[in-house]
Amino acid sequence: MNYRIFNKSSISMEEVDDQSVDLVVAGPPYNIGTRYGSNPDSAPHSEYVHMLRQVFKECERILRPGGSLVVECADTMYANGSYIALSGLIQQFFEGTSLVLVNRDVSFTLTQAGIELPEHGWDPHFTAHGNAHSNCHQILVFEKGSGTFSKKSGQILYYDYPSNEEGHPCPFSEEFISLMLDWYFRPGMVVLDPFMGTGRLGRQVLQRGGTFYGYDTELEFCQTAEASFQKILREN
Repeated sequence: MNYRIFNKSSISMEEVDDQSVDLVVAGPPYNIGTRYGSNPDSAPHSEYVHMLRQVFKECERILRPGGSLVVECADTMYANGSYIALSGLIQQFFEGTSLVLVNRDVSFTLTQAGIELPEHGWDPHFTAHGNAHSNCHQILVFEKGSGTFSKKSGQILYYDYPSNEEGHPCPFSEEFISLMLDWYFRPGMVVLDPFMGTGRLGRQVLQRGGTFYGYDTELEFCQTAEASFQKILREN
């Protein structure tokens, strides 16, 4: 089997052995009330932070030495009356761990001719009147072991996200997936997505000759991923 799908939270990934994964690519939810299937993604901030900490702690456990964790997140979000520097919060999680920040790029989503477009929740002046996140995203890359931060990092990327594809409100962009796999994937690698959605990352991993593990709490998303993975395996 070239893939394993787990219909559960990735806060505990006991199904995955220690140091058995080469690459983790994660796009965590923003806790701003977006509905993921039956989950409204609206928890007290302390619970949200605890969830992220636990998931990333598990990612550290399952990554092999030299393995990479790619986190794609909004730079800033506005939730329940507070602005939160999400990328800074996530970087702080890894202080004192074996995961070292080695690369940090910026991407702009929802753009036209390179200009940011307002997202739902932001008015034309980019003032928040409801829960929302910025269109400026950071791509944080951590390496397990003795990596060091590259001063040559800091590329600026522009791409649009697909909207509500296969019932998922914010799937990974195919362009983003292709770029991350071009940079960090090699055939034969084991890749894990702790917030899998409908499995867009997994499809490319399988097509490129890798093994994929994916976690998602929504049964419908897992079923969509399963069907798409089976189709790829039949065609190959």
